[in-house]
Amino acid sequence: GAAVFGALAASRPWTGGDYAWQTRLLDRRIAAIVTLTAWWLVVAALAPVYGNVMVVQVLDPLLVHAGWEDVAAWFRGRDGGFAASLLAIAAATAFVGLGMRRAAIVQRILVVTGLVTLVVVLGLLFASRPSEFRPTFDRQATEIYDAGPITYGQTLYLGTHDARITDVDPMDTLRLVPLVLLFALWIGWATPLAGEVRASKNRSIGQALVRTALVSTVLSLVLFVAIARGLHWEFWNEANNLYWGTVYQTTPT
Repeated sequence: GAAVFGALAASRPWTGGDYAWQTRLLDRRIAAIVTLTAWWLVVAALAPVYGNVMVVQVLDPLLVHAGWEDVAAWFRGRDGGFAASLLAIAAATAFVGLGMRRAAIVQRILVVTGLVTLVVVLGLLFASRPSEFRPTFDRQATEIYDAGPITYGQTLYLGTHDARITDVDPMDTLRLVPLVLLFALWIGWATPLAGEVRASKNRSIGQALVRTALVSTVLSLVLFVAIARGLHWEFWNEANNLYWGTVYQTTPT
């Protein structure tokens, strides 16, 4: 997807963005209204995806570590998930409201923060061993989540229970469509920016794409090696299977 959209942006700098297309077909003021309305619809469709990310990766860990287990439990429920979706919409709206220049500055800060965090995680994984990880995981699970001293073993056991085709509601599969669209839209929205980069710099966008693909591929491989070294693949896979089995209620309780 990155290669295809990047090639389009290299040949047609304004290809891909709703606002870019509409401003060339319609009056700018009408185009702004049309594209803003379309953007709201997209945000509404993807709000549950963003809301789940905010609960799982931000709110729940922070609230639990702060000792506010009751608030964290509320966010895991239906009403809390809806509230998290509204928070995600508000955050996205505020980010867009910053404007292109200020938003780009914030994006750079977030990218640097993410890279530093990734380096720290890789360091922790390479510095640990599966034999050291298991007792540490059980201890932290007991201290923070009161999950019990054999959580590691229970995760491995319950994670081996795979769902049967009759256990999965077809509607659950359809709910994955917004998640797939999310990644596709990320690439599509970035295309006009790639065209602007091409127009404002002499640097070849083809070379930039090659460098980006190379760096991301190498980092992914390094992360896989770090996971195998620090956690062991069996626990990684079974933990993922148990998580989604719990979400879709296909794991026996």
